[in-house]
Parts: sequence; C-alpha cells; structure tokens
Amino acid sequence: MDAYAKIFSFLWKLKKIEHQLSLSWGNMMNNRKEFAKIPDANLQSKFHRFNLAHQEMSHFVRNVFNYILVEVLESAWREFLDGMKGAEDLDCIILLQKKFISNVMDKALLSENQKKLYKQVLTLLNQIFLFTHIKDVYFYSQALKESKRVQHVQSMKAAGREHELAQEDLTFQVNQISIDELEGTYDGFQKHFNEFYNMIEAEVSNFSC
Repeated sequence: MDAYAKIFSFLWKLKKIEHQLSLSWGNMMNNRKEFAKIPDANLQSKFHRFNLAHQEMSHFVRNVFNYILVEVLESAWREFLDGMKGAEDLDCIILLQKKFISNVMDKALLSENQKKLYKQVLTLLNQIFLFTHIKDVYFYSQALKESKRVQHVQSMKAAGREHELAQEDLTFQVNQISIDELEGTYDGFQKHFNEFYNMIEAEVSNFSC
C-alpha cells in the first residue's frame, strides 16, 4: 500500500502545481489590459519574460504528469492485464502484482534507484511553486497598483491638477526586489532543469550500454 500512496502523492503534487499555474495564468489574463496601461518599457519586457517562463514551467509539469499517466501507469497496467490472461494460480497473480508495482515505481522515479532523479523533480516543482507565488502575491499586485497610479496621474494632468499630486502618486509601485526574486527563481529553475536533463541523458546512455 505504501507504493500506491507514493504514486498518488506524486500525481497529487503535479496536479496541485498544475492548478496553481493555471490560476496564475488566469490572473495574468484577467489583468492584462491593466498591465498594458503601464508605459514603462522595461517592466513590459519583464511581463513578457515571466510569461515565457510560466509557459516553460507549465510545459514541464504537463509533460511529467502525462508521462506518469501514459508511459508509466497505462503501459504497466496493459502489461499486467496481458499477464493475467496466462495466470494459473494465486502465486502467479501475486508475482504479476509485484512486477506491476516495481515497474511503476521505477519508471515513475519513485524507486530507491531513481531517488536522485525524483529529488531533482521535487526541486523543480518547488521552484515553480515559488515562482508563481512571488508573481501572484507580489509582482502582479504591485503592477496593478502601478497601473492605477499611472491612470490617476494621467487623469490629474488632463484636468490641470498636476500640482495636487502627492509624492506617493509619483512613486513607482513595483518593487525591484520582487522582480529580482522572480528572475533568480527562474534562473534556478533553468539550472535545475538542465541538471535533470543531463541526469536523464546519463540514465539513457547507461541503459543503452
């Protein structure tokens, strides 16, 4: 039962991160018109960069989730069912079940032999969680404040009331710290992804030999 719990827990982690990414993208889409009103070219380039990073992370999570479902679970289940056709007694069924679990655990990176790869995947998922959290809680909320500030300043100038603007009205609302943290988190994701990719290539190379 522990093996089944590990498989379910892994799939749950992937689905949870996928849901978080979906909510974050919805947040971006719902506020894109407000964000577009910010005239700062550098900030707009950050939006573009972070959107690309978001899509890259979503692609990674979807690929891992689909791999587990199709290449691991469905493949192992078909093999189990084929084996059941020739099972003659309870011992055969027990052996088939053990083989099924072993195959799933190994291919899903949950076995002892794949511990390093699984740890790397968890690190990547943590990077994605941190990225979306910073983006939604800090960067997007600050960007919305900046958009409202820009519109307020523009309306005051249009009304000839520029002299009534307070210092806060002239202060850029997006904190550079949140931008730096997003940049650093994305760089960390890319670094760990490259390490993961190299580890996979090494595994394939060893298997081929």
